[in-house]
This record gives sequence, structure tokens and C-alpha cells, in this order.
Amino acid sequence: MMQPQSFNNSLRSFTSWVRNNCKLANASPRRIVFILILAFILLYYMLPYFYNSTFSPKYYSFKSQACSASYKEKYAKQIAEHDVVVSDIPALGQAQSVDDQHFPFVGNGMIGSAVLYEPESSSSLYLYYKPPKDPKTKLIKLAANVLIQPVPMSSDNLARQDAFTMNFRQGIVQRLTCFPYDRFGRKRIFSSHQVIAHRSRPNVLLQRLRVKLEQTSAGLISDQVLLHLQYDTLGRNSPFLGAPHPAGRSDYKLYTYTLAVGEGEYIAVVIATTNVPETISVEEKENVVNCVTVLMKSGVYQVKKDADAQTSAVVKETVEYMDDLLLTTVDDLFHEHSEAWADILHTGLTITTSTEEDEEAPGIPDPTLVNATMYYILSSMDSKLHDKGIDLNERRDLMKRLKTPNFCYTGVATFHSTSKLWRKVTSAADVMSLTNMWALTLRYKGCANLLDEGAEGMLQAIVLSFGGLQFTHKDLQLHTDPDILHNEIAFHNVMYQDSTVDIAINTHHGDSVSISVAVRNASSEPLYACEAGCTSDAHIIRVGKIAHQLPVYVTKPPSPILYLSYDRNHLVELHQTLHLSGMMRYEEHWEIKRQNKGLPWIFWIGIASLILLFHVFLIRLLIKEYYSSTPSLPGAKTSKGYLGIRGKKPI
Repeated sequence: MMQPQSFNNSLRSFTSWVRNNCKLANASPRRIVFILILAFILLYYMLPYFYNSTFSPKYYSFKSQACSASYKEKYAKQIAEHDVVVSDIPALGQAQSVDDQHFPFVGNGMIGSAVLYEPESSSSLYLYYKPPKDPKTKLIKLAANVLIQPVPMSSDNLARQDAFTMNFRQGIVQRLTCFPYDRFGRKRIFSSHQVIAHRSRPNVLLQRLRVKLEQTSAGLISDQVLLHLQYDTLGRNSPFLGAPHPAGRSDYKLYTYTLAVGEGEYIAVVIATTNVPETISVEEKENVVNCVTVLMKSGVYQVKKDADAQTSAVVKETVEYMDDLLLTTVDDLFHEHSEAWADILHTGLTITTSTEEDEEAPGIPDPTLVNATMYYILSSMDSKLHDKGIDLNERRDLMKRLKTPNFCYTGVATFHSTSKLWRKVTSAADVMSLTNMWALTLRYKGCANLLDEGAEGMLQAIVLSFGGLQFTHKDLQLHTDPDILHNEIAFHNVMYQDSTVDIAINTHHGDSVSISVAVRNASSEPLYACEAGCTSDAHIIRVGKIAHQLPVYVTKPPSPILYLSYDRNHLVELHQTLHLSGMMRYEEHWEIKRQNKGLPWIFWIGIASLILLFHVFLIRLLIKEYYSSTPSLPGAKTSKGYLGIRGKKPI
């Protein structure tokens, strides 16, 4: 062991050498030691970077890459088509842009779930309930959290990154989470969590969690990390009570609860959910965890005891349903769901907004907002046509009613209602409020029959209402405001009896506009079309699979710009019933509208004349003052005295 005296001598010798060789003759020993410690610390942190940049393969840092970057690239086409949104969730203390605000929600009209990991979201599961005497549907929040939430055993949660994707065409919400694993940003735990409310099995909520360890270079040493899964708070932090499996099965758990859905209204609710491990191992190879949740309920009872008595029957029904469901693989369940969503979206819209703004013209909602609105509404409607429990005969009756929508839609086109019908959703309450607002509007505008058919009818009613498409006893009319026709709008697969029709408003060079009409699935009966006014027999065309271009006319008083009918004689006689006083091409209407913008030219001539007269008067005054012999300066005395105010003499 080195003696203190010898250590001090060595330190003095070293400091003397540093003074003589490093030009630090006036530095004290303490300052020299401080400089050496600082140099050692810098070398300790800089040598790894120097070594990796010189001898190791090149790599990048995850710190500069967002967790959602790969998914934005993967879904670039769908994002451009407004079918997918990828939103980065701001870290603690960061603000989020209003344009990026979307609410990660899944639903099927029976159950719903908010895909939130935040602590304040104590509940992730919702139940839809429609009171018998109230047209508005309720979304009841259950004290049941069944979401799988990945939590690393040791990680800096402040540096974690969160994002989510919403696929409007497949009904899938995907939560993305990245946890840093080393201080250099070379490794991270990546978690992808898919959640669906099954579209054709309304009692099922399905989850799939994929986790893996990502690193920036293949040359790094492979690690194995443990990840904790927070899940299933039903038995601990909720009023749900655990129930034993009647057959002693242990691969899923049962929970029961009697829920008050209204004043004097009670139902028995049973939830079955498969087991999820508390921890999983995370490696470079992807690890997958699946979870199946089933919710069953009884009928409505006015007395709580009567609902309690139904619990055992609902448990038995749940067990039978769950046992049968688990015979189907999770991959097949996801495939069923995607096919059902694609089939529900049998009709739709395509919107291309014009870059030319017109303050007086009605605004067109953003295409992403339109798709998001329809997604939230359809997620809150049941799909009777795709329900596994419906037999073939009932399915045929549903299709027949969808093809005969009576007089839907009889109101003003909904594209202009940007504040109420097309709005951002930030909570589950907003989802239900938006759905009820649309349902009330469409019911009062002749679409009650379509809404009674579930999500398929609701979607068709929304599409009809957007552009003012209206069914009458003899025809289908397009009653669209001409002032929005500089935007391109296409209506796809509109059901008209046994045919499906494509209608598109097309813009061309030179501000010209036309309407194209085509039949996608033609019936045996021919379909005819004519433009606004149906002015002559020669203008009536037979619609086929190849799109026909029709001109757009603006009439006075306003009338539909397109008519479709299976009865040709009806279109021939239609002109005599319209009583139009004027009619012009859309291009002429748009040119007149442009010319009439702003204040009249007489107003601007008057303003210019006043300005000119003012300057002439000012120049004349300056010239007069310049040539005047006795200029009047401020403070100059005059020969006139001040006028005094004299009071009256007293009488």
C-alpha cells in the first residue's frame, strides 16, 4: 500500500512536470488536479464515440427518429387518400396541434373502447344502450379497464414516445409506444398494440400486442429485456366481481356486475377475458400477445333484484359464446373484422377541394375530417347485415329495405354544416354527441328507414345528404349548391333499387364543370339521366357502365342539376313541371359571380375623386401661402383686441 508521504511526493513531482511542460507555471496544484479530472471525464465520454465512428459500423440514433416515422412511411398512400391518420402524442408539457387531434376509439354499436394509456383514463370499456322511449343512444362508461398496457421494468418514461394510427377503412386503432433502452439512443423497445371492436361479432373486443427490441446496428450485442404488462383491473379497481367458471376452465376469467343504465333500469353484465402474462421477454424477434374480451348482457329490468337473478343465465350464455369463439384463431377474427368493415363501406365519397377560395361560397369540410366523422358514426351503429346471428332470409329483407330509401334526403346538403355535423372529436362523449346529432338530422329529413337498418343505412344516408341527393317516388335528384361545383366530389356505389350508381362532379381546364354518371351493377331495367331542366327529349341519355358526361346548368329558381329515373316518360314530362324562368351554363354563372365580387366600380371612382380634390386643394393652399406678402405666423400680433363679454347692468 502506498504511504501518504510517498503519494504527496509523487503528486508534487507530477504537478511540477505539468507546470514546466504545459505552460502552467502560475497554476496552483488544485487547479491542475481540477483540469486533469475534467480532461479525464471528457475522454471517458468521447472515446466511445471516437471508437464507434472509427472502428465500428455506422449507425444512427433513435433519439432523432419519431416512433411513428416508419408507420407514416408505411401508410403514406392511405394518408394521402385520407383513409389513415397517424398522430404523435405529445410528451409531458408539450402542446398538440389542433389539426392532429383525433380520438383513438373503436366501437361496433354494442361495445366501445378508448385506446388510452393515460392515468386519468380509468376506464377503457364502454357499453352502448338505447333507451326504449328516447331516440338518443347512450354510451355508458364501465368501470372496466381491459387494455393491455406495456410498461418497461426499468426505463426513462420521460423519454418515451407515443403515437397512434386510425385506419378508417378497416376499423383498427393501433397504439405505438417506444421506450429508450440505452443512453446513446441505439436501442429501444417498440410496442405495437392493435385494438378492434369486432364488426360482425358485436360482443367481442380483440387486442393484439407486438413487442420487439430495435437497435441501430446489427453489430450490437443482442439483449433480452423484460416488459411488464398492466392488464385486467376488473378484479381490483372496479365493482365487477370475479365468478368461477362452471366447468372449471382456467384460460379465461369471468366477471359479473349489475349495471344501472337509467332511472329504474338495470341490466346484468358479464365480461369474459382471456389471460395475459404479467411479464414478457422482449428480443429482436417479435413477441406477440393476444387478448379476447367478450361482453354479454341481459334484458332491462325495473328492479335490481330481478336483474341480479339473471346473472347466472348470462354467465352460462357468455361461457358458451366464449368457448365457441376460442375455436377461431385470432388471425381469422381480424380477417373477419376487416372484411365486414370493407363491406359496410359499400358506398362513399371522394372529395378534392379547390385551391381557389371564395368567401361567399359555402365551405367544403376537410376530406380527413369527413372520413373521421363517418368512422366515429359507423363505430356507434350496429351492423345488422353483417351480424353472425342473422339468418339468410332476414339478411335478404335488410338488403331489400336498403334499396328502397323512400324520400331520403329531403333537406339542404350537409356539406356546409362544418360547425355541427363535421367537427373534431376529443372524447367518448363527443363520439356519442356527434352520432346522435347526425341521427336526429337524418331522421327528420326522410332517412328514418335507412337508419333503422344500422351502419349500412346510416352510411348511405350520410352520402346522400352530403351533396343533396334525394330520392322521390319516380327519380333520384342531385340538388347541389352550384357555388361548390369548383370542387370535385364523387359519390360511389349509391344504391338505386337493383343498381348501384357512380356520380361525379368533375372540373376541367378553363373553369368548366361536368357531371359524369355510370352504373356499376346494372339491373335488367334501363336507367336514364338528364341534366338540369331536362329541356328536351334529345338530352335524355341511357346510363351504362361507361361514364356519360353531362353539362351543368344553373337555373332560376334553383332546381336539381341532375335527374336519374327508370321511367323515361317521367323525365320527358319533368320539364313542364319545373316552371323555370332562366337557365345558364355553370361557366357563365361562375364568371358573373367573379365579376360581381367586391364593391361596385362607381364607389372606387368616387374615392379616387375625393383623394384628387383633396390634393388639389392642398397644393393651391401651399402656393397661396408661399406667394403671400404678409404670412400669418403663429404668435403674430394683430391690431384687433380681444372681445370681452360684458354682463348686463343691474337694474
